[in-house]
Amino acid sequence: MDVSHLLLAGVKDNRAFIEETRRFEAIRVAAERAAYKGDTEGLKGALKDVQEFRRRLSEQHGLEPTEQEEAAMLRRFHEFIAGEGRSQVPQRVSVGAGAIQPGPGRISGVPVQPSAGTRPPIPSPQRQPPPARSPWQTAQRTQPPRRPEPERALPPPRRSLPPREQPPREPPDEVPAPATGPSPSGVLAQVAERNPHISRQALTRVSQYLEQNNVRNKRYVAVADYRGPTGRFHLIDMSSGRVQSYAVSRGAGGYSNRHGSHATSLGIYTTAETYSGAHGYSLRVDGRESTNNNARRRLVVIHGADYVGDNYAGRSWGCFALSYRYVRGVIDKLKQGAVLIAHR
Repeated sequence: MDVSHLLLAGVKDNRAFIEETRRFEAIRVAAERAAYKGDTEGLKGALKDVQEFRRRLSEQHGLEPTEQEEAAMLRRFHEFIAGEGRSQVPQRVSVGAGAIQPGPGRISGVPVQPSAGTRPPIPSPQRQPPPARSPWQTAQRTQPPRRPEPERALPPPRRSLPPREQPPREPPDEVPAPATGPSPSGVLAQVAERNPHISRQALTRVSQYLEQNNVRNKRYVAVADYRGPTGRFHLIDMSSGRVQSYAVSRGAGGYSNRHGSHATSLGIYTTAETYSGAHGYSLRVDGRESTNNNARRRLVVIHGADYVGDNYAGRSWGCFALSYRYVRGVIDKLKQGAVLIAHR
């Protein structure tokens, strides 16, 4: 069939060439189907169609194959029906002894024994197709070699952040060491002689309360004196008789023990526990007389305030407000059971 197709190259008329090529393709397709199905009769019919096709080429176009072309045609036909290969359509070439070469390519088929009286097929070397390459291998061959990347410097080690600043912790409520030496009444009598501006009546009441009650913190006592225009808070060290005085606020509602009055409650108190609240470090107190026994429920405490300075003091809601500058030191000395008296 290759020889018959090569004869088509000698047809000069383009229209005739197209028509003959279509006939040849129909014969070739029929031969392929017969070979695939193992139809020997179909293959014989294809051989007759090829001979008829060659005869028409010879009569209409004056193309007659030589003996060498005839032998090559038979050899290729037997190879075809034996299932060894499939010829692809070559380009148009001139007809001649030197131009008769089998076309490249292969065709799959079912082996069929050649008919009697035909020559045995002559094996011809077949070129093995190159192994198929994956797209990744193809891209690897076509891409240029990569340049080596420069070594990247390692990032500097991450610096550890300083620990977050924590608010200062309140020291544990420790009871100051008890006073030694003279009795509380003797100490307070000396304080009254040296400090005439402190109410002697208030010091006498504190002395009586200390003698009649077991007080935890006997080192310090305090007197909130409201006799003047500005209240004064006197802190007395019972071990040395030393007195420190600070400005202290008074209640905006005057003097009362009624809940919600925002007034100062007069009388004797004892200090209790410390805490941190809206005004910072603060100290709770408990009223010990009928004039101030609602102090705990009224939330009366000792705390710092910005409306209190060294020589002036504003109005509070009944608390003993001191300057922020001094309040922590005062609270640390008076906490846990010291005696405090509010007097006017």
